[in-house]
Amino acid sequence: METTQFYKLSLMDIYGKQIEPFIGDLIIILHGIFQSYMHWTLFQKKKIDYYKLATFILQRMDDLVKGLLKNGKEAIVPFEELDQGFLHINQLTKKLHKKDLLHQIRKIKKQYSHSSDLYITLDVLESEISNEKPRIPVIQGMLSNLKDIEDTLPLQRQIKKYFHLKEK
Repeated sequence: METTQFYKLSLMDIYGKQIEPFIGDLIIILHGIFQSYMHWTLFQKKKIDYYKLATFILQRMDDLVKGLLKNGKEAIVPFEELDQGFLHINQLTKKLHKKDLLHQIRKIKKQYSHSSDLYITLDVLESEISNEKPRIPVIQGMLSNLKDIEDTLPLQRQIKKYFHLKEK
């Protein structure tokens, strides 16, 4: 998520507000290019000119931005969806941490501050997960309150995974 924010700020600094509708797509593309080259360089026996590589990648981003702005087509991935998507990918590749769960809960609480029942459920979950010894039945009860809320499904899966709860 920190990398996503870094890419967003960097791309916005370079290309300006005009790319905002495409920032999600540009971040995904840049991340993919960067990861691919980093993997490639790890397995090379020869030295690589990183300045030349950085220049090349920036030129490709210039090409992409020009194309996206000229094309006028709709973006594929809005920026708002990146955090959840990358968080899900991170859970597949590394151990989930309690702070990640709490961050997600707080983020959803902000979105649903107008819905008192949902806000209270999320607040109880946040409080319980923050405890040194969380009470699993309380967490399961709060998860059952969320079962029909589509926006909370990734969070529910993450909590179940973190606490090794069975899917129902």
